[in-house]
Parts: sequence; structure tokens; C-alpha cells
Amino acid sequence: MITIKDKLNLFSGIVLEKAEKEAAEKIEKAFRSIEEKTANEKRRIDEECKRIVEDSAKKAQAEYTRIVSKAKQESKQKLLAKRNELLERTIADLRVLAASFTETKAYASFLKKSIYRVVDGMKDEKELKLYFTSRDLKAYQELIRQSLGTAAPDTAYTLHEVGDGILGGCICVNGKGTRKAEHTLASLLEDSREIIGQTVTDYLQI
Repeated sequence: MITIKDKLNLFSGIVLEKAEKEAAEKIEKAFRSIEEKTANEKRRIDEECKRIVEDSAKKAQAEYTRIVSKAKQESKQKLLAKRNELLERTIADLRVLAASFTETKAYASFLKKSIYRVVDGMKDEKELKLYFTSRDLKAYQELIRQSLGTAAPDTAYTLHEVGDGILGGCICVNGKGTRKAEHTLASLLEDSREIIGQTVTDYLQI
């Protein structure tokens, strides 16, 4: 015969078994929740790390590009400064050579050619003013007048002194001062500035 005690023991066993089962399920559910949260957090951290690395890489690339661009710009500016320095030095050297040229026998031929050139640029003018260096007016007075007599026989002209800045050659202005023709060593050098500059540029490989 089953006693009350046996019934209580049986009931207690059923209750304990159910409690243990529920506890085990709760524990298992809790572990699954923890594992899921851990996995989600790991993914979030991985994604955040990836984003930080990518942002850092982009910033590093941008900084690298900026530094390289700045270096190239500074290098170009230095080369251009060097180009201008060499250009001015070259022109200064050429001016010295041009000044020396006025001391040679060949200069008389150049001066005569200059007179013909400027007068030819002043066709139909009845009055001309011609400008020469003081040295040329003294040393080549006869050549100047002979050349003008041939180049402009029917034109009235006056001779004037101009600064040594023209180096050699002459400048011609019409009587009204509205037209001008120039064929001087200085103007020829200036006209050649672009070619000289290109030569210097090619030399520096800019």
C-alpha cells in the first residue's frame, strides 16, 4: 500500500525534476542569448575596426597626395625661379656681348642695316626723327647721313641722342610722334627673350 510519505516523495521528485528541467532550459537559453550577443558585438567591433582602418587609409592617402602635390609644386616653383634667374643672367651676358659688338668693324654694317630697316617702316612720312647713342652719333655721323641720303632722299630728318640702353642701332619716329620703328640691339635681344627662355626651359627640363 502506498503511504502518504511515498506520495509526497513521488510528488517532490516530479516537482524537482520539472524545476531542474526548467532551470536547464533557462540556463541553455541564457547561454544562447549570451553567445548571440557576443557574436553580434564581435561583428560590430570587427566592422568598426574595418571602418577605422579604411578611414585611416583614406586619410593617409589624402595626406600622402597632399604632401606629394605640395612637393611637386615647390619643386616647380624652384625650377621656375631658377629658369628666370638663368634667363636674366643669359640676357645680361648677351647685352655685354652686344655692347662689345659695337666696338667691332662689323657693327658699321649692322648700323647701316638698322637705318634702312626703320626708314623702310616709315614710308610716306615727310619728316623723321632718328635716335642714336652718343657714341654712334660721334663715330658714325658720316655713315648715318650717307645711309639716310640713300634710304630717304626726299625726307627731312633730324638726328637725336638717346641713352646707351638701346646698346646700338637706331629708333625712328615720325614728325608728329604718332609712329615709331625700332631696330636696336636691345630690341633684338628682347624679341629673342621667348626663344632664350624656351632654351633655358629645355635645359632645365621643366
